[in-house]
Amino acid sequence: MPDIDDFIKELAPLELDYTDDEGNHRNLNSYIKRIYDDYIFISSPEKGNVSINIPDGQEIFIIFKTEKGYLSASSVVLGKQLDTMQGLKISFPHNSRFIERRAFVRIPFNLDVEITKILDSNSTKKETFNVMTNDISGSGLSYISEFPLDNYYDIHCKIHLADGEDPVDVRCEHISSRKENRNNQELNIISLAYIDISESQVSRIVKACFKYQIQNKKTGF
Repeated sequence: MPDIDDFIKELAPLELDYTDDEGNHRNLNSYIKRIYDDYIFISSPEKGNVSINIPDGQEIFIIFKTEKGYLSASSVVLGKQLDTMQGLKISFPHNSRFIERRAFVRIPFNLDVEITKILDSNSTKKETFNVMTNDISGSGLSYISEFPLDNYYDIHCKIHLADGEDPVDVRCEHISSRKENRNNQELNIISLAYIDISESQVSRIVKACFKYQIQNKKTGF
């Protein structure tokens, strides 16, 4: 796993991920301005060029992106800089974790997904239905249905994440289907892989999975 210390350097871009007191998920952009003996000084966190205030003592995740994946670590907001430099003081990160792009782990995380089957090459005929994910990762998802996934030209998925943003809208490829008997009912477990997905969309899905894992650890599940 990459060493978190290799990422702690001046001008290094990072993201701040946390849940505020009202239960809203926040994802903000920042970069490292200065590194001191007992704290890291970062630029004022922002979203869409608007600075966002984070209260002292707020627990956050700092996220560094690499070509091979995402490095996430825990930190705490220590306070604002009081001199002429604008920014935020945060603690040195700990409990770092690296998520490799090519090794995304499927998380048993239930999310609402709207699936649209394109039935012809002109996209004039469509069929839309809603499912709940059986598991999901940064590379694909699966769901359980009474009905097989067939007779289509293309597939689009809208994945609803609880991050206050629009659903992730992405083309998907049908990878596999297998049948399983549950409660004397034969069901289809259908696996899809994302196609033409952007880095920001992958990042949102991975963060949602990571947040879900953290919450489960806190509650003991």
